Amino acid sequence: MQSSEPGYDPGHHATNKFTPVKLPAADGSDIKPGGWSTVMGWGEATYPNGTFSYELQGVNVELWDNEEYAPFMAVVDSNACAGGAPGKDSCTGDQGSPLILEKTAGDADADDVLVELMKDLVIKKPILPDEKKKKKKKLASKKQTKRKVDAVKKRAKKKQKGPVVDPSVYVPPASAEDEVFTRVEM
Repeated sequence: MQSSEPGYDPGHHATNKFTPVKLPAADGSDIKPGGWSTVMGWGEATYPNGTFSYELQGVNVELWDNEEYAPFMAVVDSNACAGGAPGKDSCTGDQGSPLILEKTAGDADADDVLVELMKDLVIKKPILPDEKKKKKKKLASKKQTKRKVDAVKKRAKKKQKGPVVDPSVYVPPASAEDEVFTRVEM
């Protein structure tokens, strides 16, 4: 079957009408703290007991330095952090959706797709961090990530004399005006 679309290549299912999305740099160099990104999806529009959106939703979130986020949750090198105001992030049902790095006006490059939300994410509370998976050639497996978190806990336990603080437990902000962070796995 031949397509009437000019430039269509049936061997590659490609057309010159659309430009492919640009994926992030493998070394994470395009994720700069203070920059802005947009998360989108058809997930729950309210939480808890929300209903799924019939329209594509999106919200802008600021990119953060991993060290700034570390007090809130265990962060490993394969993570990037983004956050915004309370209730302004991704939610259940947004898995597989993109986090897009917005380019400045007049930038010749297309926006970059930074990450893809994890397929098995279930958010239990609205202030808990979301996890998003960055497309890289070498993604850390869940077991590797758990081992890294366990190693951090073990080192912390050796250094502390009192009870060990679990770095994977998020402490809610003191007020609604406080920032909420979103953890992004690269």
